Amino acid sequence: MIAPVNPGDRLDRFRVQSLVARSGMASIFRALDLSNGNTVAIKVPHPEMECDPLFYDRFHREAEIGRKLDHPGVVKILPDEDQSRVYMAMEWVEGRPLREILDGQKTLPMDRAVRIALGICDALGYIHAHGVVHRDLKPDNIMVDAEDRIKLIDFGIARGRRPSPNVRQVHQGYGHPGLRLARAGEKQAWRRAFGHLRRRRHSLRNAGRRVAVSGA
Repeated sequence: MIAPVNPGDRLDRFRVQSLVARSGMASIFRALDLSNGNTVAIKVPHPEMECDPLFYDRFHREAEIGRKLDHPGVVKILPDEDQSRVYMAMEWVEGRPLREILDGQKTLPMDRAVRIALGICDALGYIHAHGVVHRDLKPDNIMVDAEDRIKLIDFGIARGRRPSPNVRQVHQGYGHPGLRLARAGEKQAWRRAFGHLRRRRHSLRNAGRRVAVSGA
């Protein structure tokens, strides 16, 4: 079994600094790229997952899709350069998950909600134009920085133009009828919310123009 990665370890050209997050399948570390001094994030599967071919299919697909995308609203996956083990190096994203922001504030001011929503729409438009469907869009997978710029993360169950036949098996329960209906409802809710925000933005702009004209 492959040895686990710990802070202080060197992984190829990266020096692992600290553990950022841990899930049932992988850990994410903050690391230093010794070749250029940049801070990066490294996603490393747990050693016990090394014998799970479905998980590795999902992991490699996430990396492959990520390397093809290049947009400020999508987390960038760094090139694979003769890695000594399976892991994924990504750009370091400053900010907080949208879920954490919503849990703390409950309701966002309209201008901030519009700003974040339009950023999400822009990123989604880009990945859809490049034949990629995220399939796990939720506040937990949207990072927001101090200036409300967003980044979509976690493309683990994303689907490209040629989806893997194992996608449904990897994400347990994804094919369940109730879950499919829930995801369809979530998609419609996002669309309604974005449509409402855009209409409000348009009406606010028109109101501003009327005020400006009357003031003149």
